[in-house]
Amino acid sequence: MTKNIKINRFSSKEVNLFFINKLNSKIKNLNRVFFLVSKKKCVRGNHAHKVCAQYLISIKGNIKIEKEHLGKISKTTILEFKEIVKIKPKTWLKVHMKRNQILCVFCDKDFDQKEYIHNYKDFKKIKK
Repeated sequence: MTKNIKINRFSSKEVNLFFINKLNSKIKNLNRVFFLVSKKKCVRGNHAHKVCAQYLISIKGNIKIEKEHLGKISKTTILEFKEIVKIKPKTWLKVHMKRNQILCVFCDKDFDQKEYIHNYKDFKKIKK
C-alpha cells in the first residue's frame, strides 16, 4: 500500500516544523519509531519480519524500496516525500539509500531480534 499522507508545515524565521496529525488513522498499534540517516550510499534492511508490520516515510529524498512478499515477484518502488508505504510481515525488504537521505520507520511491534528473518534462503521456505 502506498498512499499520500498530509505532512503539515509550520515555518518561522528559525525553523521549519513538519508534523502529521491523526497518525493512528494511518498506522494501527504504533509501538516503535526509528530514523535512518544515511552518511553514504548504502543498502539497509535486507531482512524480513515474522510478525512486525512497518510503515516507511521518506523525510528527505526519493528512496528506492525493494520488497518481496511470500513468493510474489520482487517489486521496486521509489518512496517520495509525503508517501507512506506499508511493509507487511513476511516481506523481504531492501532500502537503497543515497548520502544524506532520511527515512522514518514506524512499527507495530517493539524490537525483538528473534522476530527477524536474516537469511534469504530461510525466508523463501516460509509458507503463508
